Amino acid sequence: MSNVIQGSGWGRKAGGESTVADGGEPPYDNPMEARVAKLEADLTAIKIDVAVIKANGATKSDIADLRGATKADIAELKAATKADIADLKTAIAEAKSSILMWVVTAIFMAQLLPLIKSFFP
Repeated sequence: MSNVIQGSGWGRKAGGESTVADGGEPPYDNPMEARVAKLEADLTAIKIDVAVIKANGATKSDIADLRGATKADIAELKAATKADIADLKTAIAEAKSSILMWVVTAIFMAQLLPLIKSFFP
Protein backbone atom coordinates (compact mmCIF):
# COMPACT_ATOMS: atom_id res chain seq x y z
CA MET A 1 0.00 0.00 0.00
CA SER A 2 3.10 2.20 0.08
CA ASN A 3 2.83 2.93 -3.64
CA VAL A 4 -0.70 4.40 -3.38
CA ILE A 5 -0.74 8.18 -3.38
CA GLN A 6 -2.78 9.55 -0.51
CA GLY A 7 -5.37 12.19 -1.40
CA SER A 8 -5.25 11.62 -5.16
CA GLY A 9 -8.52 9.69 -5.36
CA TRP A 10 -9.62 6.19 -4.78
CA GLY A 11 -7.45 3.37 -6.07
CA ARG A 12 -4.76 5.38 -7.83
CA LYS A 13 -1.19 4.07 -7.90
CA ALA A 14 1.95 6.22 -7.85
CA GLY A 15 2.17 6.31 -11.66
CA GLY A 16 -1.38 7.64 -11.92
CA GLU A 17 -2.78 4.35 -13.18
CA SER A 18 -5.98 2.99 -11.73
CA THR A 19 -6.22 -0.25 -9.79
CA VAL A 20 -9.67 -0.74 -11.33
CA ALA A 21 -9.67 -2.17 -14.85
CA ASP A 22 -10.64 0.31 -17.56
CA GLY A 23 -13.19 -0.36 -20.26
CA GLY A 24 -16.28 -2.49 -20.20
CA GLU A 25 -19.44 -1.93 -18.27
CA PRO A 26 -19.24 -1.62 -15.30
CA PRO A 27 -15.62 -1.22 -14.29
CA TYR A 28 -14.49 -4.01 -12.03
CA ASP A 29 -11.65 -5.02 -9.78
CA ASN A 30 -10.34 -8.58 -10.33
CA PRO A 31 -9.68 -9.29 -6.63
CA MET A 32 -13.21 -8.11 -5.87
CA GLU A 33 -14.62 -10.61 -8.34
CA ALA A 34 -12.80 -13.45 -6.56
CA ARG A 35 -14.18 -12.26 -3.23
CA VAL A 36 -17.73 -12.16 -4.62
CA ALA A 37 -17.30 -15.69 -6.01
CA LYS A 38 -16.23 -16.88 -2.57
CA LEU A 39 -19.24 -15.19 -0.97
CA GLU A 40 -21.53 -16.90 -3.49
CA ALA A 41 -20.00 -20.28 -2.62
CA ASP A 42 -20.44 -19.56 1.09
CA LEU A 43 -24.06 -18.61 0.49
CA THR A 44 -24.64 -21.93 -1.26
CA ALA A 45 -23.17 -23.77 1.74
CA ILE A 46 -25.41 -21.79 4.10
CA LYS A 47 -28.47 -22.68 2.01
CA ILE A 48 -27.55 -26.37 2.21
CA ASP A 49 -27.08 -26.12 6.00
CA VAL A 50 -30.49 -24.47 6.41
CA ALA A 51 -32.09 -27.18 4.27
CA VAL A 52 -30.54 -29.88 6.47
CA ILE A 53 -31.78 -28.14 9.61
CA LYS A 54 -35.29 -27.92 8.16
CA ALA A 55 -35.17 -31.57 7.04
CA ASN A 56 -34.25 -32.69 10.56
CA GLY A 57 -37.36 -30.98 11.90
CA ALA A 58 -35.71 -28.21 13.86
CA THR A 59 -38.17 -25.40 14.44
CA LYS A 60 -37.49 -21.76 15.14
CA SER A 61 -38.35 -22.32 18.80
CA ASP A 62 -35.79 -25.18 19.02
CA ILE A 63 -33.09 -22.91 17.64
CA ALA A 64 -34.19 -20.07 19.94
CA ASP A 65 -34.01 -22.45 22.91
CA LEU A 66 -30.44 -23.34 22.01
CA ARG A 67 -29.49 -19.70 21.64
CA GLY A 68 -31.22 -18.80 24.90
CA ALA A 69 -29.20 -21.23 27.01
CA THR A 70 -27.73 -19.25 29.85
CA LYS A 71 -24.61 -19.83 31.89
CA ALA A 72 -26.83 -21.09 34.70
CA ASP A 73 -28.32 -23.72 32.37
CA ILE A 74 -24.87 -24.83 31.32
CA ALA A 75 -23.70 -24.96 34.95
CA GLU A 76 -26.76 -27.04 35.85
CA LEU A 77 -25.97 -29.49 33.04
CA LYS A 78 -22.35 -29.72 34.21
CA ALA A 79 -23.45 -30.47 37.78
CA ALA A 80 -25.88 -33.13 36.57
CA THR A 81 -23.18 -34.69 34.42
CA LYS A 82 -20.74 -34.76 37.34
CA ALA A 83 -23.38 -36.43 39.52
CA ASP A 84 -24.04 -39.02 36.82
CA ILE A 85 -20.33 -39.75 36.52
CA ALA A 86 -20.05 -40.16 40.30
CA ASP A 87 -22.99 -42.60 40.28
CA LEU A 88 -21.39 -44.52 37.45
CA LYS A 89 -18.08 -44.77 39.32
CA THR A 90 -19.94 -46.11 42.37
CA ALA A 91 -21.75 -48.71 40.27
CA ILE A 92 -18.45 -49.82 38.70
CA ALA A 93 -16.83 -50.16 42.14
CA GLU A 94 -19.77 -52.26 43.37
CA ALA A 95 -19.56 -54.48 40.28
CA LYS A 96 -15.83 -54.99 40.83
CA SER A 97 -16.34 -56.04 44.45
CA SER A 98 -19.15 -58.40 43.46
CA ILE A 99 -16.99 -60.06 40.80
CA LEU A 100 -14.13 -60.37 43.25
CA MET A 101 -16.40 -62.02 45.81
CA TRP A 102 -17.63 -64.56 43.23
CA VAL A 103 -14.09 -65.42 42.14
CA VAL A 104 -12.85 -65.90 45.71
CA THR A 105 -15.89 -68.04 46.54
CA ALA A 106 -15.32 -70.19 43.43
CA ILE A 107 -11.65 -70.75 44.35
CA PHE A 108 -12.60 -71.60 47.94
CA MET A 109 -15.24 -74.09 46.78
CA ALA A 110 -12.77 -75.66 44.35
CA GLN A 111 -10.46 -76.30 47.31
CA LEU A 112 -13.28 -77.79 49.45
CA LEU A 113 -14.76 -80.17 46.87
CA PRO A 114 -11.94 -82.76 47.04
CA LEU A 115 -12.19 -82.73 50.85
CA ILE A 116 -15.96 -83.23 50.74
CA LYS A 117 -15.54 -86.00 48.16
CA SER A 118 -13.15 -87.86 50.49
CA PHE A 119 -15.82 -88.00 53.24
CA PHE A 120 -18.41 -89.53 50.88
CA PRO A 121 -16.87 -92.45 48.99
